Amino acid sequence: MTSNRRDLINGLAAAMGAGTFAATTYEGTNRYDKGTGTFYCNGHIISPSIVEKASEFFEANLKRCDRSTSEGNEMYLIYETAVEAIKLMRTTNANQNSSIVASNKDK
Repeated sequence: MTSNRRDLINGLAAAMGAGTFAATTYEGTNRYDKGTGTFYCNGHIISPSIVEKASEFFEANLKRCDRSTSEGNEMYLIYETAVEAIKLMRTTNANQNSSIVASNKDK
């Protein structure tokens, strides 16, 4: 029964453009596939459109933060961290075994 359900889900996903036989789960290390724009994280396959929406969400909230208060400044830093993490993820080598090294642009 589980196999038939998985095959049905994969067949429907493939019909919607996810590929010839779309994976419904991901098992392995977390990574970003730069070639496809897909993020594999904690058993989830996150599509390029969701990665883009996340980026847009954090950038929009970053611009709305009132940095005149300590709480607003803290939220600004949280959103800025998310925006920069997504940028870093997108520019890192797609190799699954590569290391992510961030440069300090304030120096």
